[in-house]
Amino acid sequence: MNKIKYLLEELHLDEKEIDIYLALLKLWTSPSSVISNKIYIAKSTVRYSLENLVQKWLILKNQKWNTTLFTAEHPGKLKNLLIIEKNKLENTEKKLDNLMWDLIELYNPYTKLPKVTFYEWIEWIQKVLDDSLTATETIDSFADVDSVWRYIFDLNKKYWIQRKKLEIKKRMIIPDTKYSKEYMDNNYEEKNDSLNQFKFLDSNEYDLYVSFMIYDWKVSYITMEEWSYTWVIIENKQIYNFHKNMFKFIWNNSK
Repeated sequence: MNKIKYLLEELHLDEKEIDIYLALLKLWTSPSSVISNKIYIAKSTVRYSLENLVQKWLILKNQKWNTTLFTAEHPGKLKNLLIIEKNKLENTEKKLDNLMWDLIELYNPYTKLPKVTFYEWIEWIQKVLDDSLTATETIDSFADVDSVWRYIFDLNKKYWIQRKKLEIKKRMIIPDTKYSKEYMDNNYEEKNDSLNQFKFLDSNEYDLYVSFMIYDWKVSYITMEEWSYTWVIIENKQIYNFHKNMFKFIWNNSK
């Protein structure tokens, strides 16, 4: 019984609502006076809690011979509370996403400096990749596939699997090196997934061996050389807009 009560508490029922709900499950249909006598709680309190449980779709109320009767719904109705909470959370998340930049601007009103986070060790690259898994828009990215293949192939594969589960779209500009083309040919599923779009850039003309991702007012940089790694996340509206527009220009002028 304690496990049941703990569960009902997690569903945001208070102590009196729990006792009344469990009592009515056994009685099935009853007036508030009978429930009050059964669990030794004042009738006015029982009636108030019953009305709350009606609002939560756990109890039905009907009138018979000038008496108000309360009937416990099937316990399966408890899942409705989870659905309601899930919908509330999703709506709140959308509101938060829409207002995030307004909140960020309030975060430190005395400086216009961007928020910058540095990561020093290759083991922390997972933090940089995982941060983009919260993206609420298509991620725009320049991918140094050569370095990814050499240094973080397994981490990148894990990241791709997680991004696919979350259905986060990504546009990638890739230098047309030999390694890059081989990687794309050998990863057919990733190359042909509808979540991904690719364009190649002439690697002979543009020596841009760095990776970056643009999403949700952030720009994350990843540079990799043997024994030398840099991971940076910059959170700033102006820097984000600059990179976003530059990416659009390169994307629109690439094949």
